[in-house]
Amino acid sequence: MARVNIGLVLLAALAAVLLSPPVIATHTHHLRRRTTGGCSKIMSIGHTADLMQQHEGRRACAYNHKGGFRAVGSGYNLDQDRDQRRSELRAAGLDYDRVYKGDQCLEDLQISGLLMLDAERSS
Repeated sequence: MARVNIGLVLLAALAAVLLSPPVIATHTHHLRRRTTGGCSKIMSIGHTADLMQQHEGRRACAYNHKGGFRAVGSGYNLDQDRDQRRSELRAAGLDYDRVYKGDQCLEDLQISGLLMLDAERSS
């Protein structure tokens, strides 16, 4: 069941990417908006996700982030906009409270889905 739900989350994220103006990386730390071609934004989100994962690593269970917040996966901030996080985790077949406490850990596909949402949000 969790795999079907994360698929829906990824599909929704992809739709949001294709319906908004694309972002391309002009340098690893600078992003610029463009109004042509949806593929460049998808590639940029993938690049952003790669950078985030390199910096944060991947953790299946919740942990205390060095930034002073509770996180899971690749720095997915569980303390920021809790209603939205609760909804995103529910869509991935997860219980926010159990994940936050460390009682429920994520599968690899769930970590990737949340990472892509964060990468799209930061683009």
